[in-house]
Amino acid sequence: MKAPTCQLLVLSILFLGAIESSGQHTYVYKFDVDYLVGRVYELVDENSMVLLTTLGDSEPVYGDIAVDPSGGLYGLSQDGYIRSIDLDAGTSTEIGLYSGLSGHTAFTCDAQSNFYTLDFYYNLIAFNTITLEETTLANLGEFSPGDLSFYNGKLVYPSSEGVIKAVDMATFEVEVIYELPPEMINLNDIYGIVNVFHNCGSEQLIVGNMSNQLFKIDVQTNTYEELDVTYDVEENDYLFGMASTDDVLASDCNEIVGLNEVLVSDWAAPIFPNPATDVIYIASFNQIERLRIYDLNGDFVKEINQPAAQENIHDLNPGYYSVFVDYSTGKSKALKLIVVR
Repeated sequence: MKAPTCQLLVLSILFLGAIESSGQHTYVYKFDVDYLVGRVYELVDENSMVLLTTLGDSEPVYGDIAVDPSGGLYGLSQDGYIRSIDLDAGTSTEIGLYSGLSGHTAFTCDAQSNFYTLDFYYNLIAFNTITLEETTLANLGEFSPGDLSFYNGKLVYPSSEGVIKAVDMATFEVEVIYELPPEMINLNDIYGIVNVFHNCGSEQLIVGNMSNQLFKIDVQTNTYEELDVTYDVEENDYLFGMASTDDVLASDCNEIVGLNEVLVSDWAAPIFPNPATDVIYIASFNQIERLRIYDLNGDFVKEINQPAAQENIHDLNPGYYSVFVDYSTGKSKALKLIVVR
């Protein structure tokens, strides 16, 4: 996934009434077992794999990757740590930890900045990067050998049974939405799944296996095609996970809560990116009277009155902060902010 950056273009799209894809970015994380390094690629136009960065042997091995609503790229290490990935530097920074370390692998993010994992004890767990709160949602009775994504608002994952299953996020009921043909792919080694989002109701899935084959699936027509992918750099590595900027759009299609509603609601008040470096973007700035920022010792650091959509935080030292968001409605919300450089 990508370095945590947020562009004004993203914010302008979020305030539009219609939810449409703004151009998909699909990322593939692969691991080289010979040199013990990870590599992040981008799948361009579904036929060309471009190497973006190499994560050295000092970086953890990621079971999977995910993209947050701001476009930030994250990895889930195999010991349960969530880390933001800086593509330019080829490094990562810890931002959170799933508390029950039990073989976390599958990983994705929704429009509410909830990261989901399905652990080896079959627990579906959410970790919110704004509130830094972890919630165990349900026990699904199985784990996924591969990845997580969204399709029509439902969480989807490849099952070891050779099917793709979907989880209703309101009831946590599970259903089979696609049976993988044996001639298409080895049923037990699907390690990647992402969404190809056009609009709600018009979506496809891309899956990838350990043999580095990629297939596009149309669930509605029960058809698939293998993608003819070429690499700009050929390496001896294996696909471990995939993520897409469209996953967060597809997560909104259940209409339980609208994407725009999430981003401007009092309870969410997202500040992007998080972790941040020099600038933060505030999606619901027109509802906010001020931001009050405190360090971990509880000492007052900074106040921003009538914040704009973009605010400079270059004067904040790297570290963890509490941000109190005071709304025009009289309500207040405490958020966590991580500053890195």
